[in-house]
Amino acid sequence: MRSSRVGITGSPATGKKTIGRALAEEMGVPCLNLNEVAGLAGFLVKEGRGEPKLDAVGFRRAAPKLLPAGGFVISGVFVPEAVPSRLLDKVVVLRCNPLVLAKRYEERGYGAKKTKENLTAEFLDACLGAALQAFGGKVREVDVTGMDLPRALSAVKASLKGAQPVGQVDWLSLIKGPEDVFKFMS
Repeated sequence: MRSSRVGITGSPATGKKTIGRALAEEMGVPCLNLNEVAGLAGFLVKEGRGEPKLDAVGFRRAAPKLLPAGGFVISGVFVPEAVPSRLLDKVVVLRCNPLVLAKRYEERGYGAKKTKENLTAEFLDACLGAALQAFGGKVREVDVTGMDLPRALSAVKASLKGAQPVGQVDWLSLIKGPEDVFKFMS
C-alpha cells in the first residue's frame, strides 16, 4: 500500500485506535491518535469537572504544522471537525451495530446519558454524515460488527482500494417500536 494520509473515524468503541494502529503498521507510517496529538499541542480544553473538550477550530488551523508531511493514519471521533480535507487522502468511517456498542459502553462504564448520546449518533449516522460533509468522495464506510482485527483490517484495506458506496448501513431498521427509541436513543 503506497504511503498515504488516512483518517479513521466513527462512534466510540468501534475500533478506531486498534484498527488505526494495525493499518499504520502495515502501511509503514506513523499512527496518530487525534486526542493525544491535540492534548500534546494544547488543544484539549478542560471545562469544569467533565472530560476535556477538543478545540477543533484551533486544531484545524494548526494541523498542517502538527501532522507529518508524509503518510500517516490519524484516528478519532472528531477527525471530520479537526482535520482539513486537504490533509487526508481517504477517510474510513467505522460502523458497529448499536446493540453491540451498548454492551461495550456498559463494559467501559459509560453513564446512561453518554451511552444514549453515542447510540443515538450511531443510529442516525452522525459520524458518517460529518465525514461526508467534510471529506466528500474520500469517505469509505466499513461495518466492523462481529469482526476480529484481521477481518476488520482486511475490510478497511479493501475499502481504501475501491470506491464503494457509503450509506449502506441502516441501524434504524433495528428499532422495532417506541420502547426501543426510549431505550437506545436520547
